[in-house]
Formats: sequence, C-alpha cells, structure tokens
Amino acid sequence: MPFLERRDAQIYYEAKGQGDAIVFAHGAGGNAAIWFNQMAAFSDSHKTIAYDHRFFGRSSCQVDLTIDDFREDLLAI
Repeated sequence: MPFLERRDAQIYYEAKGQGDAIVFAHGAGGNAAIWFNQMAAFSDSHKTIAYDHRFFGRSSCQVDLTIDDFREDLLAI
C-alpha cells in the first residue's frame, strides 16, 4: 500500500505497468479502487496510476485545501 508523503497529508496511490503514464483521478465520493479494472486493462502497455484525493479513501489531510493543493498532489504523483 504505497503512500506519497506531502507536507500535510499522505496520498494513497496504486501504480502498475510501465511506459507512458495514464493517471486515473476519481470524482467526488469515489476513490482509487473505482479504476482498478481500467488499470488492469491498460497496464500491459502503459504505466497506470490511480490515487485517492485528500480526504478520500485511504488518503489523509490535516489542513484546509485549495485547488492548488490538488494540482500539486497530482504533479507529485
């Protein structure tokens, strides 16, 4: 169960495969697990990454968020 350590949060993610990356980001109320079937389908030819946004799934957060925090998390992953 990998986590990306950010200054004020732990971001949970799953990564599979190699090659050009496809990043799967869930919507409100979702989590990384909704993308696992798609990851399996594409991971033979691509690196696939799915992650939980802050406050969702297995990710945590300790402070108020801005849209910049979400952007920075995506870039860090």
